[in-house]
Amino acid sequence: MKQILTLSLILCITSLYAGAQSSFKLTSNRNYYRSGDKIIKQQVEFKDPGPSGKHITWDFSMLSSINEKYKLIYFNKTKGDTTRVVGHEHETTYRYQLKNDTLWLTDYENRTTRMYFDQAEAQLRFPFRYGDSLRSVFNGKGMYCQKVNLIAKGTTSVTVDAKGDLITPTYDTLRNVIRVKRFRDYSEIGIDSTRLQLITYSWYVQGIRYPVFETIKSFVLRGDSVLEDFGTSFYYPIKDLQSLDPDPSNENLKLENSTDIHSTFTEAQLMPNPVVDDLNINYKLTRSAKVWFTIHNNAGIPLCQTAPENQIEGYQRSTICMSSLITGVYSLYVHVDDKVMRLNVVKR
Repeated sequence: MKQILTLSLILCITSLYAGAQSSFKLTSNRNYYRSGDKIIKQQVEFKDPGPSGKHITWDFSMLSSINEKYKLIYFNKTKGDTTRVVGHEHETTYRYQLKNDTLWLTDYENRTTRMYFDQAEAQLRFPFRYGDSLRSVFNGKGMYCQKVNLIAKGTTSVTVDAKGDLITPTYDTLRNVIRVKRFRDYSEIGIDSTRLQLITYSWYVQGIRYPVFETIKSFVLRGDSVLEDFGTSFYYPIKDLQSLDPDPSNENLKLENSTDIHSTFTEAQLMPNPVVDDLNINYKLTRSAKVWFTIHNNAGIPLCQTAPENQIEGYQRSTICMSSLITGVYSLYVHVDDKVMRLNVVKR
């Protein structure tokens, strides 16, 4: 029974959220949940969120879809009151309240569980930009199957901990992306002494109201042991987000993305590969473009870079030094104007 109760609480809460860039920030008029929006997000195979910091490249292009019809709907709790909004997903209803500059989770419920927070949990603060942080203490009481009393106590910290570029599962390359990390530490959950930590990462891009990608990880703490319980990820297809009702607050912000690089950057050869010292990149441009290359490790952190260069149409050659890198497989990102593609390089 204890395991069932704890799992029920986890499922309710996880479905809540599953560099050179400009100073993009989240604001209430551009990123607050909007009544009437119906979103379809895809559950994809788990993707580790990687490190925090600047100039990160998140490559989510190779992820397979698990569930393509994961629905999320927002509506006002009371007609005309935009400060209170309700979100419904995965058979669970969540109720939020916007007070001054902070968005709070006040309660949630489904067929088996009802939880009301005497001390609500802070979700976001507006405006919210890279380096900002928010902390709150939450205290909730509820019922399981209308028979068993439940409690949920702990602290939540929210930070914008990273920014960079993101390549989506549909091969869109998004610029000016920031990542919001929400860390929940439960001092009490369910009806036993089990402790839970839940971490949600949400990636936002300028010009779109909702996250474009999410990763959720949970950990169970027993004594001195910390066990990873589960992890899951969600992708919000860009085309679906752009097809929502007109959003005047975001319409004046350009979504910096691109998908087609192969028609410009062609006949690429990496020599040698595996490489020991210098990697020579031979290629052909079908038009004039600004080109540069970066080498990233498997966490997406850039390690080497060539200087951006305006190049003419025709055959070209660039060289990037990899002599200082340790043996392993690296990602070579090809930048052509506002387009990006990835190639694998083996360092010997």
